[in-house]
Formats: sequence, structure tokens, C-alpha cells
Amino acid sequence: MAERTAPTRGYTLPVWVAAAARAAVAALLGESKGQAVMLELLEPPGAVPVPVPVEAAAALGDGWALGQARCDPGEGLDLTRGLVVWVLVRWRELAPGGPAVELLPPPSSAVAASAVPAPAALEPGPEP
Repeated sequence: MAERTAPTRGYTLPVWVAAAARAAVAALLGESKGQAVMLELLEPPGAVPVPVPVEAAAALGDGWALGQARCDPGEGLDLTRGLVVWVLVRWRELAPGGPAVELLPPPSSAVAASAVPAPAALEPGPEP
């Protein structure tokens, strides 16, 4: 009888977003993060930081940087498998007593959209 192995455990989308953001901040700081960034995950409680793979990070100039990661949820069925996550970060002066991190919408020039046509099998056909 074949020996069963435990399924590969992946991460949820927020972990990949955090990894891409951490890689982008590292690029702003001039640090080389290589192929992974270390993240402290919330579960299990008290866990040591783990390496989370990233695909790319680069400083773009004028205080901006971009980080990229690709979702890998493990062996379970997940719609985010292979999703490329891009995070755009920048340095910004904060008001005294303001938050250390603030999420802002991207500049209008950074927003991109793409349309993928539906496969023919999914397109509505003529009524019978």
C-alpha cells in the first residue's frame, strides 16, 4: 500500500500581498531580499518567521517601488492559484501622530485592466 503524505500547505492571498509589499519596501531601503521575505504569520500563534517566496522587487525612482509575488495556496482547490500580486509602495511624509502605514489607492496611471474573452463553451447560445 502506498504511503500517504501530508498535503502541501500554502498561504492565503493576504500573505502573498504582505510578501510583495515587504519585498517592495526592502527595495526602497536598498536591501536585496532574494527569492523570499521573512514574515511573522498570525497562525499558529507564536510561530517563528517563515520565508515566503517573491518573484521580483525593484525601486522605481522618486521614492516608489514595486513588489511581485505569485499565489500558491497549496494542494487545496483555490481560485487564487497562480494569481500574480503586484504591490506599489512609496515613501510619504506623515502628519505628526499619524499612522506608520497607510493604504492608498494607486495613482491613476498605475491602474491597469485586461479583458479575457469567455471560452466559446461559456458563451450563451441561441434559445432552443
